[in-house]
Amino acid sequence: MAGLVGSAYTVAVYGLALIVVVGILSLFFEWFDRKAFARLQNRYGPLHTGPSGLLQPLADFIKLLSKEDITPEAADKLLFALSPVVICTIPLLTLFFIPVFSKEAIVFFEGDLIFALFLATLLYLFVFIAAWSSTNPFSIVGGVRAALQLMSYEIPLALALIVPAMFAKSLSITTIAKWFETSFQPYALIPLAIAFFIAVV
Repeated sequence: MAGLVGSAYTVAVYGLALIVVVGILSLFFEWFDRKAFARLQNRYGPLHTGPSGLLQPLADFIKLLSKEDITPEAADKLLFALSPVVICTIPLLTLFFIPVFSKEAIVFFEGDLIFALFLATLLYLFVFIAAWSSTNPFSIVGGVRAALQLMSYEIPLALALIVPAMFAKSLSITTIAKWFETSFQPYALIPLAIAFFIAVV
């Protein structure tokens, strides 16, 4: 019983640390993205909130949380409320299968790579469901467009993941990461480079 409690405590601590790290990184990359695109368009980008506008994404996030929550009268209220929660939960759930703090993921089993791809597919599905549940024709068109755009990345993503899985002879992300650490060969990157080039073109 003590071992089970200790294991649950470890998963909770690592999970919380993972959420904090990913949250900070996402805010930083949002700031970097906005600054980079601003330079391309001959603008300054975020400037006043924090040093060089570094805290602007955090300010935007706080403002987003403070906005009024409006549910359209004709919307499917259950799906409309549930979809954003699921869309936020799925990426965090996927992170539990990726070794970040140690050589092993928090949760790992043979086939967790396929399960992570399945979760990614669910994410695309719920993007459409979120738009469809509003019963607004403009939202539905936008949701279909966003979902199709996300799904177009799925084939190159799957191809890029299959190559290291074939080299490691495993469908476990943890096993693949260990293979990269011990038996990695540079030629393994060639198929990935080809798949990336095809996806970009």
